[in-house]
Amino acid sequence: MNRLSALAISVALAIPSAAVAQPVDPEFGKGPGSHSIANILLFPLYLGARIQASMSPEKASCWNDGAKDVAFCNYAERADDFIDNRL
Repeated sequence: MNRLSALAISVALAIPSAAVAQPVDPEFGKGPGSHSIANILLFPLYLGARIQASMSPEKASCWNDGAKDVAFCNYAERADDFIDNRL
């Protein structure tokens, strides 16, 4: 029983190191928000922010003077460029 428990413990300790040793996606580091999955996840937030900015122009947003108070305005600029180039 001692050998079986030692084997189980060694296997349990080896599993996390095998998971960490997986290769990393080389396209992921090409700038924030440039990964296709990140773009898909952030785009609905961008659309919501555009709608909120058009409905409440007095609030700080990436499209008025309050851009320094809002997070992710750099992504909003890239999304604006993407939409302008596609349309």
